[in-house]
Formats: sequence, structure tokens, C-alpha cells
Amino acid sequence: MSSQSQETTEETQSTAAGYSVRWFRSGDADGVRALFEDALGRTRSRAYVDWKYVDDPYLSHVPINVAEHDGNLVGVQAYLPCRLRHAGRTVLALQPADAVIHPDHRRNGLYTRMTRQAIDRYEAEEPSLFFNYPTEGALGAQRKLGWESLGELDVFYRIQRPSAFLGDALEEALGGAGGRTLGRVADGVARGALTALDRVGTPSERLTVERHVDPPAALLATLYDRSIPERIHVDREAQFYEWWLADPTHDYRTYVARSRGDPVAGLVTRLTDSGVLQLRDAVPLPPNQPVGPLGRLLSAALADHRDADVVKSVGETLPADVLGRFGFVRDSAPVLDSRTKPLRMAARPLASDDAEGPVHDDDGQEDDGPDTGADGPDSDAVTDRANWLPTFLEPNKD
Repeated sequence: MSSQSQETTEETQSTAAGYSVRWFRSGDADGVRALFEDALGRTRSRAYVDWKYVDDPYLSHVPINVAEHDGNLVGVQAYLPCRLRHAGRTVLALQPADAVIHPDHRRNGLYTRMTRQAIDRYEAEEPSLFFNYPTEGALGAQRKLGWESLGELDVFYRIQRPSAFLGDALEEALGGAGGRTLGRVADGVARGALTALDRVGTPSERLTVERHVDPPAALLATLYDRSIPERIHVDREAQFYEWWLADPTHDYRTYVARSRGDPVAGLVTRLTDSGVLQLRDAVPLPPNQPVGPLGRLLSAALADHRDADVVKSVGETLPADVLGRFGFVRDSAPVLDSRTKPLRMAARPLASDDAEGPVHDDDGQEDDGPDTGADGPDSDAVTDRANWLPTFLEPNKD
């Protein structure tokens, strides 16, 4: 946030049964943390709240609205900002995230009230659209408020420990001891098969691989700039990487491939507490991804995380043929279909035809430009799945 001390405009809306909906105030952080713990059983540190909601580099206010009842916070919804690029131009966008209503206060219209308040505010301000990755239930509510579904994204899994991924099903089918025995056998088979695939799949190009604990934001942004796609995607500028990869709750690692000293590709991974290695980003982006260097980086990341239960990628983060060579399968495969949840994407344009909303061209200059609408991608472009380039970097999801 460009000015952490600045609070949002105070707009409080009263609702039925003594509820009110308003924007975040500087003293709300502990209440937000308590609500996450009470409603979701998740403990969030103050450092996490500050990182995710307060310290973003794009907004001068904290993009959270809350529902209040008898002086207590009973609902919260955040909006994570980023710049989206489309056909050489960028606009500000918001990703609704972390919507929570306390179980004792659900079915009072609070989610709808908070969302409508955000729509009213941001339609009059700079953001051009909402985009997000809702659950089936949330998508149903959002469609009533103007969202369009963009369908389900491909999710790719490499199952390194079948016993961890399928353990409950095995024990249920075969009994405790039988299920555990079969799980150990399956783990051994998977380990042998994946080791063989890794040997065959690793490219033979003469490349060096660097490992970075602290994300090299400027270097990643430089690699991104070498091949910028036309489709809608998050603008990988250095300030976005510096903020988004500073999450204090996860272990990020960046792998950089160099050829004769020059960087040619980067891969960003994140290890979750549940033992899942996520392949969060790879640059350059499609359609000109360097297959050999990215294969080499993937090989290095897998070698460093042999103990991970599962490795996961989303959308077009990495080429599907590269993933396939290392034993990844789509979530639509029969063995995975019943064990995974689909990742849905949705979007809602915010700007009306006469709304003000700065658009920036590739030189950073404001530009109304022809044919794409005064606020960047027009409504038809935003709600057409074919215009998007989905990767794992954007979703506020594990």
C-alpha cells in the first residue's frame, strides 16, 4: 500500500437485524485474525495480515470491507490488487479473496452486502475488473452480482507418495493394515517409475542452475519482459514479485537457468505445510517458453523436493508436454477426478462505458487506445476464457 496510514473512505451501510457493513479501519487487524480463527480454524499472524492486505504496492487504502454486529466483526472480504496486461496495455484489477462469514451469522445476506458495497466503490475508481477463483457455491452467488464463469482450469499433479494422496481410500477399501501395506508398495512403485522418468525427461543442454531463497524480483521481471503474451495475464513487474512472493507463511524458492552466464528461464516454487510442492510461476511465459531450460529447472526442483507428497501445477504455468515427461497427469484423469476439487475461474468487468480508469501502454503512458474500451479489455474480452493466460501465480489458492 502506498500509504499505510491512510484509511478508506468511511462508508457504513446498515443492514437488517443490527448488522452494518463498512470499510476496514486501522484497528481491525486483530478482529480479522480472530474471525479467521473462529470461522475457519486458521491462525493468521499479524505479519501475514499486513503482508497480504496492507502492504500491497498498488492501493492507498486497505482493500477490505467487513460486516459488524454488536461491535464484533462477523464478516470480512478482501480484494487483492494487481495489474493485468492485455495486448500491450495494463489496467488495475482486483481479486476478491478470503471471504469469511462467522457460522453464527450466515444466511443474513452479509456476503452479498459486502460485495455490492465493493462493486459500488470500485466502479467509480480505477480498478477495471474483478477476477477470481471461486468455489461452486461462491460462484453461484457471484453470478447473481454480475460475474461470468470462465470455466475450469487444468490442474496437473505428480503423485510422489500415493499413500499420502490415496491413503483414506486405500484403508477404507482394504482395511487399516491392508491399506497401509498397499500404500507402501504403491510408494515404492511410484518412486521407481518417477526416478526413471526424471532421468529420461531431464534435458541434456549445458545449463547452470541457480537457487534463490529470496526471490530475485528484478531478474524474474527481466525474463518476463523478453516475451510478453497478448492474452490477459498478471503483469510480472518487479514490484508485484517483491510483494506477492513475500508471503511469510510459505517457503518460496526460485530456480534460474543460465546459458554461458546469461539467464534464460526462471521457475518459482512454493512448498505448503501439507507437503505439496507448487510450481507457481515460470518465465518467459507462453507462447515462447524455452522448453529445454524449463525442463532443466523442473528437474532441479523435483530433485530438491523428493520428500514432497505431491507436486502441482496449474493452467499454462509450464508446457503440458514438459510436465508429461516428468509424470504429471491432469486432474481429469480417472485416478484423480474423485480426489481433487476443480479450480474455477470467473471475472466481472467493473468500469462502465463512461467510467474513468487509467490505462497504460507499454511505455507507461496513459492511453485510451482504439477498440478495446476506455478502460482496457472490454467486457466481451474479459468474460471470454480464450483471452486469458492462466497460470498458478495468480490464484489465491493452495
